[in-house]
Amino acid sequence: MASSSPLADATARKNLTAILRAIEHVKLGPVAEAARVDESQVSRWKSTLFPQMAAALAAAGLKVVPIEQKLYREDEVEALRVLATRRLETIDHASKLEDGE
Repeated sequence: MASSSPLADATARKNLTAILRAIEHVKLGPVAEAARVDESQVSRWKSTLFPQMAAALAAAGLKVVPIEQKLYREDEVEALRVLATRRLETIDHASKLEDGE
């Protein structure tokens, strides 16, 4: 087996943590039903399949995040930060914020 990078290892650990926390939150029943297996199988997967899948996802450059989490490209966030900073530099009094000047 080839060794993985430190970044992939860290991502795999975070992936596994996200998977286990999500399962803990929704309980075994819904996960087992969705996978069409018994709850005991899902429980066994916590120490077998889930760590493998977490590592495989990390090796593929993917990470597990909650479904409600949003993804924003770093360059877009930086562009918005620059624009906001420029605008704030032109404001010398709070009333200018309200007037839309």
